[in-house]
Amino acid sequence: MSETENGTRLEVESKPEASGTATQEMKELVHSIKECVIESIERNPYQMLAIAAGVGLIAGILLKRR
Repeated sequence: MSETENGTRLEVESKPEASGTATQEMKELVHSIKECVIESIERNPYQMLAIAAGVGLIAGILLKRR
Protein backbone atom coordinates (compact mmCIF):
# COMPACT_ATOMS: atom_id res chain seq x y z
CA MET A 1 0.00 0.00 0.00
CA SER A 2 1.34 3.45 -0.81
CA GLU A 3 0.69 6.70 1.00
CA THR A 4 1.77 10.22 0.20
CA GLU A 5 3.03 12.46 2.98
CA ASN A 6 4.44 15.94 2.33
CA GLY A 7 4.87 15.20 -1.35
CA THR A 8 6.95 12.06 -0.79
CA ARG A 9 5.71 8.57 -1.35
CA LEU A 10 5.91 6.16 1.54
CA GLU A 11 5.50 2.43 1.40
CA VAL A 12 3.36 1.11 4.22
CA GLU A 13 3.44 -2.57 5.05
CA SER A 14 0.56 -4.25 6.78
CA LYS A 15 1.76 -6.79 9.31
CA PRO A 16 -0.86 -9.24 10.53
CA GLU A 17 1.33 -10.30 13.44
CA ALA A 18 1.28 -6.72 14.74
CA SER A 19 -2.47 -6.86 15.28
CA GLY A 20 -2.07 -10.23 17.00
CA THR A 21 0.46 -8.70 19.37
CA ALA A 22 -1.89 -5.82 20.13
CA THR A 23 -4.70 -8.28 20.79
CA GLN A 24 -2.52 -10.27 23.17
CA GLU A 25 -1.50 -7.07 24.99
CA MET A 26 -5.17 -6.08 25.36
CA LYS A 27 -6.01 -9.52 26.77
CA GLU A 28 -3.19 -9.20 29.30
CA LEU A 29 -4.36 -5.71 30.26
CA VAL A 30 -7.95 -6.87 30.76
CA HIS A 31 -6.76 -9.84 32.81
CA SER A 32 -4.62 -7.53 34.96
CA ILE A 33 -7.53 -5.13 35.54
CA LYS A 34 -9.80 -8.05 36.41
CA GLU A 35 -7.33 -9.32 39.00
CA CYS A 36 -7.02 -5.84 40.55
CA VAL A 37 -10.79 -5.45 40.79
CA ILE A 38 -11.24 -8.88 42.37
CA GLU A 39 -8.46 -8.18 44.87
CA SER A 40 -9.99 -4.81 45.73
CA ILE A 41 -13.41 -6.38 46.26
CA GLU A 42 -11.92 -9.04 48.52
CA ARG A 43 -10.08 -6.45 50.63
CA ASN A 44 -12.96 -3.93 50.91
CA PRO A 45 -16.27 -5.64 50.17
CA TYR A 46 -18.49 -3.06 51.91
CA GLN A 47 -16.78 -0.14 50.19
CA MET A 48 -17.26 -1.79 46.79
CA LEU A 49 -20.89 -2.51 47.63
CA ALA A 50 -21.42 1.15 48.54
CA ILE A 51 -19.78 2.28 45.29
CA ALA A 52 -21.97 -0.09 43.25
CA ALA A 53 -25.10 1.12 45.08
CA GLY A 54 -24.13 4.75 44.47
CA VAL A 55 -23.56 4.17 40.76
CA GLY A 56 -26.90 2.34 40.54
CA LEU A 57 -28.68 5.17 42.35
CA ILE A 58 -27.21 7.82 40.06
CA ALA A 59 -28.01 5.75 36.95
CA GLY A 60 -31.58 5.26 38.19
CA ILE A 61 -32.06 8.98 38.80
CA LEU A 62 -30.67 9.89 35.39
CA LEU A 63 -32.77 7.31 33.57
CA LYS A 64 -35.94 8.25 35.45
CA ARG A 65 -35.70 11.84 34.14
CA ARG A 66 -36.22 10.70 30.56
